[in-house]
Amino acid sequence: MHTHTDFYLPDVIPIELTRNYRSNDTNSYAFGIGTKFDQFGMYLWSAAQFQEVDLVLPDGAKIHYIRTSPGTGFSDAIFEHKVTSTSSVTPTIYNGSKITWLSPGWVLKLRDGTTYRFGENAPLQWIEDRYGNRLTIQRAVTNSYGNGVGNITGVTSPNGRSINFTYDASNRVISAQDNLGRTVTYAYTAGRLSQVTNPEGGISSYAYDSAGRMTSYASPRSIVEFVNVYDINNRVSRQTLPDGGVFTFNYTLDINGKITRTEVTDPRGFVRRIDFNTSGYIVSNTFALGRSEQQITTFVRDAGTNDILSATDPLGRTTTYAYDAVGNLLSTTRLAGTANAVTTRYTYEPTYSQITSITDPLNHTTTLGYD
Repeated sequence: MHTHTDFYLPDVIPIELTRNYRSNDTNSYAFGIGTKFDQFGMYLWSAAQFQEVDLVLPDGAKIHYIRTSPGTGFSDAIFEHKVTSTSSVTPTIYNGSKITWLSPGWVLKLRDGTTYRFGENAPLQWIEDRYGNRLTIQRAVTNSYGNGVGNITGVTSPNGRSINFTYDASNRVISAQDNLGRTVTYAYTAGRLSQVTNPEGGISSYAYDSAGRMTSYASPRSIVEFVNVYDINNRVSRQTLPDGGVFTFNYTLDINGKITRTEVTDPRGFVRRIDFNTSGYIVSNTFALGRSEQQITTFVRDAGTNDILSATDPLGRTTTYAYDAVGNLLSTTRLAGTANAVTTRYTYEPTYSQITSITDPLNHTTTLGYD
């Protein structure tokens, strides 16, 4: 995956124009084959209507929500990302979040009060913080429910900063202009993004192999930032950096094709090994594999949430962690299991999961309040 930010407009809710490229995605998006909006590219999808729903993130990852309210209709439906006997959660900002109906569409609300509005049969419409500051997404067409669909034509921040987009006949962005008149332009070859010109006139270029996978990126200073070679599964197997240093990547897959181990060999010949659990989270991280300098850090994770329960460093020192039901960190114990163990504890207010107190190992407590 490759990401690049073309614009960043600061605001209460900033506008970040970031492109997200995935080598194994052959669909065409706003920036050509395999490349889409990052900040605005999420949407909802369901395999069992009104019983479960997935929040699909711009990088293709899915956050799964299950119905926790009675009934089978939509107007009273409540979906939660939570641990049950049949589902697990991710250790992310989405733990404890809910999706509910708000005509004409759906609202995703995070623990911190941030709200994402999705239209009825429509993608993301706006993002709003708990104080009512709203980032609005304008789209090319309005559907019968009054929601925007189709190409994103503009994005406006709470205080009026904006980016507007123009498209070619193939629905690919060819220019993005902010409210100050600064413009980024985009060009395509064989459906793939090949050139980006920044507001200062600097040109970035992308090259692809015969299979359509990104092989190189050259910055506006004409520095080739990387050259990629891929394996048969469309994963990077070799990457060359500007100084000539070469990294190689070897992957171990399970019977379903999921990565269980990755080994990265750096230009000095040192190998880093990363092992993953069945959910794709790191459970061990080894540096300088097989050498006298070898160092291993291991992690124990909760089976339902994949939160880290303990981490053991290369010297054998273990730190343990405890969490509440929505993933807030309640305590950290260093040197766990020894006579020298020390614990720091945290409490939170229930509405937005803001920290209200921190108690250190000497039992000194700091309290926090919010307006």
